[in-house]
Amino acid sequence: PIDDGAGDREFPASPSSRAALAGVDDGVSEAAAAYAALHGSTYRSAKMRFKLAGKMFKDLPKRFPNARFFKAPCKVYNESMKMRSSLAWKEGPRWVCREHMQVIGDLLTLYGSMNQGARPPDLQHFWDWMVDTGATEGDLKAMERLFTSSKEWEPGRILSYYYRPLAADGEPTVTSFFHKNYLVELVSQGPRYRVQDRRVGQAVIDSIMAVGEDYYQSSADTLQAIAVFEMVTGIAPGYAPGHSRFGYAYLKAKNLERAIRAFERAVHCDDQYAEAYCGLGLAFRQRPRGYYDAIRYFQKALQYKRDYVEARFNIAELRYAQGELDAKKDADKVIELDPRFAPVYLLMGMWYEDLRHDYENAALYYAQYMSLRPQDSVGRKRLGRVYLRLRNSDRILELLGEYVQQHPEEYELLPILAQACVNLESYDRSAAYYDSYVKQISPKERMLYDDITMVCSSEDAVAYKRTWGETREAYLTRFWAGRDPDLTTAANERKLEHYRRVWFSRQQFSDGEKPWDMRGEVYIKFGEPDYRSTSNYMNFEQTLEVQQVKERLANEIYGFSIDPGAVFRSSLGSDGDVMDQATFYLPSAGQTSFYPGPVFPVRSMALGISTGPRFTAQVGAPDGGAATNATGTQAQAGSSAEADAQAVRMTELDVNTARTGRGLTYSPVTAGGDPSMVAWESWVYTNIDGGIEITFTDESGMGIFRYAPVPLDSRIPIRQLAALNRYSPANVAQNAFRSTPDYYVYPENKMPLGFYYDLADFRGDPGAPTNLEVYTAIPHNMGNYFVDEKETRIEVARKVGALNLDTGAVFRSEGIIRFRGNGNLTHDAASFVLDATRMSLPPGKYRVEMQMKDRLSRRHSRYRQEIEVEDYATSSLRVSDLELAWKITEGKGEGKFGKGELEVVPMPTRHFQKSQSVYLYYEIYNLRKDSYGQTHYRVSYSMRPKDRPTIVGIVSSLFRLGKNRREQVAVTYEQKGGEDWSPEYVELPLDQYVADQYVLKVKVEDLNSLEAAEKEAAFTVVK
Repeated sequence: PIDDGAGDREFPASPSSRAALAGVDDGVSEAAAAYAALHGSTYRSAKMRFKLAGKMFKDLPKRFPNARFFKAPCKVYNESMKMRSSLAWKEGPRWVCREHMQVIGDLLTLYGSMNQGARPPDLQHFWDWMVDTGATEGDLKAMERLFTSSKEWEPGRILSYYYRPLAADGEPTVTSFFHKNYLVELVSQGPRYRVQDRRVGQAVIDSIMAVGEDYYQSSADTLQAIAVFEMVTGIAPGYAPGHSRFGYAYLKAKNLERAIRAFERAVHCDDQYAEAYCGLGLAFRQRPRGYYDAIRYFQKALQYKRDYVEARFNIAELRYAQGELDAKKDADKVIELDPRFAPVYLLMGMWYEDLRHDYENAALYYAQYMSLRPQDSVGRKRLGRVYLRLRNSDRILELLGEYVQQHPEEYELLPILAQACVNLESYDRSAAYYDSYVKQISPKERMLYDDITMVCSSEDAVAYKRTWGETREAYLTRFWAGRDPDLTTAANERKLEHYRRVWFSRQQFSDGEKPWDMRGEVYIKFGEPDYRSTSNYMNFEQTLEVQQVKERLANEIYGFSIDPGAVFRSSLGSDGDVMDQATFYLPSAGQTSFYPGPVFPVRSMALGISTGPRFTAQVGAPDGGAATNATGTQAQAGSSAEADAQAVRMTELDVNTARTGRGLTYSPVTAGGDPSMVAWESWVYTNIDGGIEITFTDESGMGIFRYAPVPLDSRIPIRQLAALNRYSPANVAQNAFRSTPDYYVYPENKMPLGFYYDLADFRGDPGAPTNLEVYTAIPHNMGNYFVDEKETRIEVARKVGALNLDTGAVFRSEGIIRFRGNGNLTHDAASFVLDATRMSLPPGKYRVEMQMKDRLSRRHSRYRQEIEVEDYATSSLRVSDLELAWKITEGKGEGKFGKGELEVVPMPTRHFQKSQSVYLYYEIYNLRKDSYGQTHYRVSYSMRPKDRPTIVGIVSSLFRLGKNRREQVAVTYEQKGGEDWSPEYVELPLDQYVADQYVLKVKVEDLNSLEAAEKEAAFTVVK
């Protein structure tokens, strides 16, 4: 119907009018279909449909003349559709992105209005916000199209665009980078946004590359670097550097497949682009068995860029990782190309340290590395470890001490400092460093250091596992206190050594297996072996004790009575044919073998074809560098001459190569060469189980060292099989673990300091524990003579430690003993510098340790003794220990020798000449008073030779000492008094006794309570 404009009346349209309107509708529908095709990424269809829509609008006047269409408007519609048709074909994807950006801008404006002008932190958050605001399923599908570029190349990625939430006003906030040479951007303008579609040139590309490089160099922004470099690959798809840096960013993110794809794309863009080949080498290096591919790509990079330092360095680094001595040649070339390239000095240090065990040269290269990168913790750690090997502990403290204070986050360096302090005998500092370290590592890592099951008996291990929390802490305290080799120091040296062993095992033996392989288990129990040799570095320096262990083991395993026609098959085929044969190379009878490697047989590549004598020769490099033996394995530089000098004639037992298999040979490693086909390590401990060798092998080739397996086979003679099982590394180790669960030897004292000591305990003050008195005597001949001053000096640090064997509590006392004497007294061994100290201890059983350290000469000595400290806080009669003294005088009672009003000068040597007297001091406690308040007791003295306990002697004469008097008394006398305790001191002349060892016994009887108590003391009479 048609409205005539006069009200509600409508008139039906004529057929011609309806046809004309249908023609207009067709044009509009075609334009709509073209627009849908555009957003559906069918740009050819959009082009054709826009063009057809324009033609439809253009033909309206001709098709419908009666409708009176004006030609001019129809022509305008046609031109508009033609323009859209052209745009759809030329820049359809950008057109879609522009419209996406417009809608995204409107949504961002809406978000800002609802969040105080803030922008979403990322597009995912933006998406979630839209979902939370009530988006329907249809809305979500539309949003997927909105946020996904029509040229998205990542399958499944919905959020295509690069988003910068912190972009400043006038900077792009959202960017579409999927269009070659163009960027479609949403630029912020106040609270709103505008769309910008711009062509970019090389200057813009370089600018974006610089931004990506900044992100790449920042360790925390790898994902941002990936996003920026991906932008470059979108706007410049033929630009090789963009793809290459894109690959390096993925490589840094450890996405190897994406990295390889990016590098290959870079090579496709430029087949001579060296950086991309180098990247491929780095990627393949991280692949299993990618060694040869990596080397090939690095060499390809050098082919197109001869002075490419990084590629040359990567070859050196890869060869070092494979244990190849030739790595040094490539490293030398890197230094020649760029002497300021820091990583190569670190690599050279590692090469000398790990492959040559040349720690002095390693230290030089590490020092050069540190000069170029002074703040690098890896170099400091490596240099510190080398200094530990060189025992240059002062340099370690200088290198790392202040550094770790300034960089507390570098706590991984603390164990190196701790070990340096142990070498300098600064045990308290070492303990502080270790304590700080274990507090900062993860709880899981901390458990490795706290776990004592590796160094204790099976009973202790069961008891330990039953504890937890505070109970476990108390148990560990008692456990380590019982193993403290030096009670005079606050630090526990055995515990410090345990920490060192655990740390070393984590550093050296954990590459293939966590927390360590079997080498770590042995190392934590037994420490550093007396001898260690590896397939990477055969050690020809053996002590006589090591050689004896190896020769004894060789004779036990091999002997010379084996059937020379034996064939040791390791497997048989279904028809009984030999598939693999296990064959031993054995020393011929009468030969003397030198074993720089395992005596226990390991898998070998020496395949023979006949029975008879065989030599395994070595071919040395002409420049004295790496050598390769005849079987193709690498030998240590410089070892060829030694091997030739001690070549061992080997006999192969019936070596036959199977028709369908290969010969599988087992052989010890002798000076004649190393034909082994597995990596091995030989450890010898000369003081465990009479001397043992433990052989480890890496059977998997993945750096996991375990006990070398026994070559089992039914054809091996019974005697041989029994010997192999008995001396298999697993059995040897387990037997040693049972007999010696914990092996630790305190460092040998090569400069002993001679001194004497004695102990005596007395009742403490009321309410206080027992007093333990320690007396020491240092001979004058231990002094140091100063020629210029013409005097002898002694300056000794005295330390006493007492471990309560029940509670694990440790008590300590320390002081300085000083003496100066005129003239040279260093030949006088009969005169002494005396000292005494008093410790207040709860009663119980103790392990007491005395340490004396001369500050002037660094001589030192320690003595240890187990004693029982008596409990005098009882009501029954008690007698203190007997203190044998050199002299007792009244009226002073001050200083370290004072006891009340007495000065009792001790005689720690307990050696008296016949012309001397033994002075004796002791105390009687808890005497019973009678009704008159009087005590009454009897004291008797007897003496006998120490080695004849059945002979009871009578003291010939005895003197009681009083103020200004000396009176002779009977050897048994009675005494009365008014106190419940009494100090007793007497003099015993020795002129009637022959030179011998004697035991003096004092017996006290309380005549009021009828209780008795006695004590003994031994001494020696000399001429």
